[in-house]
Amino acid sequence: MTQSYLSLGKQSEIPLHVVLKNIRLRKGVSTRQLAERCGFSPAYFSKIESGSTVPSSKFLAKILDVLECTPEEILFIIGVLAKDSNEI
Repeated sequence: MTQSYLSLGKQSEIPLHVVLKNIRLRKGVSTRQLAERCGFSPAYFSKIESGSTVPSSKFLAKILDVLECTPEEILFIIGVLAKDSNEI
């Protein structure tokens, strides 16, 4: 199984798929809806969200675009970036 972790400094490692699922749930979007809006199959997105597949940067950018989420929001979710910070 392939895992992708967001790890910055002393912060705990949080798998990318956990962050993506958290964002999707906060936005109230189903797995099927997100997959359809991104243009890939629900089965593929399920693999991403389960952590068995890591999306390419292109697919990750598409997912974030559809969820109306920025990379800064991901960093905020994992506690690396303070809200309204201009630093990455």
